[in-house]
Amino acid sequence: MWYKRCIENYFPNEAYEEAKMNTSNITETGVDRDYLKISEKIAGYSKDKLPSLTSKMSRKKYESGLKHFYVNGEDLSELQLFLLKLVRII
Repeated sequence: MWYKRCIENYFPNEAYEEAKMNTSNITETGVDRDYLKISEKIAGYSKDKLPSLTSKMSRKKYESGLKHFYVNGEDLSELQLFLLKLVRII
């Protein structure tokens, strides 16, 4: 289960700013940010601009905004759990 509304909500403000988008209308963190409709708050953003958000993202940046869970005594992020589910399917 993904905990945020849309994939856009997983990217930090920094990713939008590097793609030349204004983030002054949105907060960096919090539950409000998790369920925000980014396309309504950032002028000029649409799904076709998603690749531009990833250009300078590192694993650390991806992981910083994710929910973490303890599974069998190990800290795992949403992304790690998702990848483990994919491996099970394959």
